[in-house]
Amino acid sequence: MLLTEEEIKQLREKLPKDWENWIETFSEGLELKGYKYNNHYLAILQWEERNRRKETGIRKSKFNNYTDTNKTDYASIENKLLDNMLGEQR
Repeated sequence: MLLTEEEIKQLREKLPKDWENWIETFSEGLELKGYKYNNHYLAILQWEERNRRKETGIRKSKFNNYTDTNKTDYASIENKLLDNMLGEQR
């Protein structure tokens, strides 16, 4: 794996609890599965972010920077809109 001392230092700062595990996991992926990346440092950060989003259930759209947390209560929004539009007629 190709990481500079500065990149290892940055990984320690950004992933203080499990930076060594991510390096190990990434190294195994390179060796066992033949993954190829131009920048190993950025690839590790991407793997960690993807894993964190998976664990928290937050999905990021491929089309823009919108983050969908699936917590929108559309029924209450609809009721508020109808109340505002119809008022007492409802």
